[in-house]
Amino acid sequence: MHVRAALSCVAVACAMSGCATDPPAPNSSSTPPATAQPGTDGVQHVTIDGTDALTFTPNVIDAHVGTIAITMKVTGTTPHTLTFDDLRLGTGYVAGHASKTLIVHVTKSGTYSFDCDYHPYMTGTLVVT
Repeated sequence: MHVRAALSCVAVACAMSGCATDPPAPNSSSTPPATAQPGTDGVQHVTIDGTDALTFTPNVIDAHVGTIAITMKVTGTTPHTLTFDDLRLGTGYVAGHASKTLIVHVTKSGTYSFDCDYHPYMTGTLVVT
């Protein structure tokens, strides 16, 4: 009986303190979009962060049609990926405190969604004009 009461108290305390296992709310960024900058090599370059808060920061990238080098820097200890399912390409595993650059060749304007394979609610958008 005492064990049940203790477990009930733990469950209530956990629910009240927010330690539930629900994923965080979908990415809603208050940071401005990252704009890919043209390099001397003709490639547009941009860096975004993959965070321990399970967000891409920023989670919107503005770029132009062409070749885009997207560097994802994992700023904490949680590993991430940056994957464009529609384009069938991604960074693969990126360990905590590491970075990886993904080269994306875009031939037409549009909106391309990306996410993290490990945290599918961690999402972002590449907007190409």
